[in-house]
Amino acid sequence: MQIEGAKQSVIKIGWAFDWLQRERTFNHAAMPAIGGLRYKTKLHQLFNTARDAFRMEQWLLRRFSNRRHANNIEIVTPLTLTELQSARTDYLVHADRCHRWLLQRDVEAGN
Repeated sequence: MQIEGAKQSVIKIGWAFDWLQRERTFNHAAMPAIGGLRYKTKLHQLFNTARDAFRMEQWLLRRFSNRRHANNIEIVTPLTLTELQSARTDYLVHADRCHRWLLQRDVEAGN
């Protein structure tokens, strides 16, 4: 989620079963209506399993490990949406290649 109202470009990287509910929960606590921050989902990706979503989350967090905020390791700053989109694409291409390799290996093994 992009965090609007921060002093610099800030993104919260995470996954949730219901991303709309998660956004509402974060905004309830952040209180944007009275001048607080606003969390806005900019990218979302549906996965087959929670484990797959967790893998992407952790991969992205590792990718930007040198920019993680000291008070919340899921907050990355400075980070632009363009940078996040590029990293997301890199991960999805990587995950697709791994999946195809595993399928090919199973076919060759007769499974």
